[in-house]
Amino acid sequence: MIRPLPIDRIVAALSYDALARRFLLRAKGGGRPEILRDLGAQLAAAVAISGIAEGVDLVVPVPSSRLSGWRRGFQPATELAKALARGTGHRVAAGVLGRTGFGGSPAKAHRAAARWALARHSIVVRRDVRGTRVLLIDDVLTTGATAAGCARALREAGAIEVRAAVWARTPAPSGGFDRNPRRPL
Repeated sequence: MIRPLPIDRIVAALSYDALARRFLLRAKGGGRPEILRDLGAQLAAAVAISGIAEGVDLVVPVPSSRLSGWRRGFQPATELAKALARGTGHRVAAGVLGRTGFGGSPAKAHRAAARWALARHSIVVRRDVRGTRVLLIDDVLTTGATAAGCARALREAGAIEVRAAVWARTPAPSGGFDRNPRRPL
């Protein structure tokens, strides 16, 4: 089943193929946040070309779980957002979103339906966003569950518009929305 995302616009710098995956895993799994700064520069270029950041009030990174952040020592989406902010002149509003709980298994360990269920209740808004236009930043859009969970939480807290910019997006199958071809949304 294909689920519509509660996001007004989305832009991705590139397709999440095998090479992109290697770069991202080296950064996230290898404790190399400096790689994310370079990837964030790519994202900043895509954002500038698309114009998606025009008129936004807040640039908000998608939070990792507390356990993942603690293990890595950094938040990948925040590193991307900082690089994007340098390229666009926007300020990063880190800490607007948070995760409930300490963190269990990563989303990638779950099938699409489980990702959607987890994302629905695992994101909280920690700062006032009433009346704002938000640009949500993340590393990869796969099923869209995390982005949707963040967007729903932001809208419920009063954001009037939620856009998203991701470094990479899973390739679109022929004739449809981006998703993992082995596990439909």
